Amino acid sequence: MSYPICPESRRVLAELDHLRTEARALLAAASAGAREEWEKLESRFPSDLEIRRGQIALSKPELNEMRSKVKRFRDILAAGQRGPQAADDPDGDLRVGDLGSRDHLTIGPDSN
Repeated sequence: MSYPICPESRRVLAELDHLRTEARALLAAASAGAREEWEKLESRFPSDLEIRRGQIALSKPELNEMRSKVKRFRDILAAGQRGPQAADDPDGDLRVGDLGSRDHLTIGPDSN
């Protein structure tokens, strides 16, 4: 199914593009598992062609959910780079499930 891009969806798409740029900048220091998880998540982004055509395969609720997941992913990557104490995670091992797959992402001192 295809959904027209309304002004609200366009704003979410612009925010997703910004979040994508931020997340990509953090991936160099991330674990291989985190990079793999990102690839899975990013593969579901609407394509440039879909956006140019004004029709995407994601409904508004799906688009909002994707934005939420990408924000969370970016925040986890950033917290992992600041260190475990900055992430308010005393054992230094932050686990996040369901960022778009059944896999669990672990970011911490032992994740590399």
